[in-house]
Amino acid sequence: HVLGQNMREAVYINLGLLALKKCIEALNKKATYVPYQDSKLTMLLSPALGGDSKTSVVVCGSMDLENAKETVQALRFGESCTNVTNQANVGARGAASLLAELDREMVALEEAIQAKERWETTRVVRKDTNIEEGTYEAAMAEKLGGEVVNVGRVVGAEKERAALENVIVRRAKLLGEDPELKLAESGFGGQMGGKATAMGGHANKRFATKSEGLKIKGKVVADWAV
Repeated sequence: HVLGQNMREAVYINLGLLALKKCIEALNKKATYVPYQDSKLTMLLSPALGGDSKTSVVVCGSMDLENAKETVQALRFGESCTNVTNQANVGARGAASLLAELDREMVALEEAIQAKERWETTRVVRKDTNIEEGTYEAAMAEKLGGEVVNVGRVVGAEKERAALENVIVRRAKLLGEDPELKLAESGFGGQMGGKATAMGGHANKRFATKSEGLKIKGKVVADWAV
């Protein structure tokens, strides 16, 4: 049973290689029809053979005399492959063009955030359980109903900020970098940094080149608490 299965696999492999040889011959003859559909192998290789990519062919040979016939056939097949001329389509984009596109998108989003974001301050009344009786703080808390705290947060560009975080993550993954670290460097949170809050700072300060706050790689990721 095992011998029969191995024989069937060998037959399928040889049929696939025969179909590949026919496709190479058709390409060398500039034929209008190339029989890619004759084999699953050639169907999978059709984008590479048809000009949609830059293709390399590796030919393996043996120096043993008993393998001379197969080696010569392999070398002749490789020689016929070198006669096939392909030109990759302009639509094929490399990593450099993808990075350039992501960088342009990041710049546009940063400009939109700077234009839209603003500080919003709200007054929150909370109970202070540690306040001492008879103090000025206790009198003010009784008058106002509790301790009054001003809470600031950044609003106005929530969609743009979420889109920018997504672009930062995509760029980091493309370069094989740590997305969480890149988010922290850009002042957009993650496990290693805070979100755009009172500590995260306004966009004008996060993207500024000069600030008294905390900067990583030239960008402000946090303002010192006042």
